[in-house]
Amino acid sequence: NTFSGAYLKLNRADHHISSLREISAFLFPEWYRFGWRNPTRGGVGVVIGEQDAPAGYIIKELAYTPTAPINLLLATIIGDVFHNFRSALDFAATAVVRSKGLDAGRVHWPSTKSSKELKTNRSIKALQAALPSADVLHFFEDSLFCFAKGKYELWEICQLDNLDKHNFIIPSLSIAEIELNIDEKPISKIGSKFSGGLVMNGDAMQELILIRMPVPPDIKTAPSAKVSVKINFQANEIFSGLPVFETVVNLRKNLLEALNRFETFAVEAGAPVGVSR
Repeated sequence: NTFSGAYLKLNRADHHISSLREISAFLFPEWYRFGWRNPTRGGVGVVIGEQDAPAGYIIKELAYTPTAPINLLLATIIGDVFHNFRSALDFAATAVVRSKGLDAGRVHWPSTKSSKELKTNRSIKALQAALPSADVLHFFEDSLFCFAKGKYELWEICQLDNLDKHNFIIPSLSIAEIELNIDEKPISKIGSKFSGGLVMNGDAMQELILIRMPVPPDIKTAPSAKVSVKINFQANEIFSGLPVFETVVNLRKNLLEALNRFETFAVEAGAPVGVSR
């Protein structure tokens, strides 16, 4: 009976948070196609370098096309983060109840919309039975604020884990930057060399045209490119419009502090749990 499992769940969440950081910095190349094609006049985006083609050249456009359901793939990762956050909280609550030989089968981390509802919460009653000498209700009300709009946003964590991730935690995506390097001599000879970062505001789930320009007719190789994206929570939902990575990093910090305080409280209240830190 230790809190080790709770911290292990937090460590597992770190793995998924790292994945979000990597993907936002450089979108997996298997999730999109990037290359030259004949002009379609379709798609959206900022077009750079359009001009008439000189003799021997043809007009091509350089396009970004998503080839995978990027927002759904990211929603799965985000959902795993919140699932591990919630599991860490639940593990801590059940560890205390189990340490006294009580039934922890229906015990979860107390989470209610208001302080008033917290008083009748089933898990609060189970924790009070396990720690009869401590004021469990007061601790959760004043120290952890596990109801809506609380200091540690633990209620929000529990709500996000309870909801259908595929319908709720689907992020909005936008291209933050595309690093291009066009250095083929046949192109640069006609003054169309372009290199560096291109900041885009387009939806990463839509086709984007970056350049429409004259190129040699036998051109095949697309310029090297790295795509970074901005990942935000949907508007008008929990964490409305906030950046996903920065938000979950802050939540992880709050969650660790809450676990540390709860473990100290339980040990001082006489719970026979080994100190995990």
